[in-house]
Amino acid sequence: MKADMDTRYRTIASGPQSVLGATLVALGSDRRYVEAATGLDAGVHLHRFASDAHAISTDDAERITQVITAQASAGPAFWTDYVRRCTTGAGRLLERLRSLAKTGEHPPEPARLLDGFTGFAEAMKAMAPFTLVTRSSSTTLSSRYGVGRATVRRSV
Repeated sequence: MKADMDTRYRTIASGPQSVLGATLVALGSDRRYVEAATGLDAGVHLHRFASDAHAISTDDAERITQVITAQASAGPAFWTDYVRRCTTGAGRLLERLRSLAKTGEHPPEPARLLDGFTGFAEAMKAMAPFTLVTRSSSTTLSSRYGVGRATVRRSV
């Protein structure tokens, strides 16, 4: 994707993280991952990672905020479902991490490690949309429910 030099960006998450973690978060902001994880018809066209911060174009941020506002207006079931999806995804990610950490006396064969790592990478990309959407929904939550705006910090 070629970005215009005049494109403005909004930071969605910041903090020290590995190149792998940053890459998986960026890949997970793609529409197919956002839709699968959150149920929202959204995704990011322009994403950048620099100086330990993930940022998306202001156009993407505004579009995602509009989608969230429309869904949230339908009623509180949106937020209940959102939290359930996030919790389920986090559980899958933790399960994958635990499976990779199990080595014991008999380490897994390389092919099994590769499968485990691939599963971890997919689980990480499946969780990435929550970093994007949670930050983008903070304005909606604040105006609708009086919830304070929090900074999303993530260490990957």
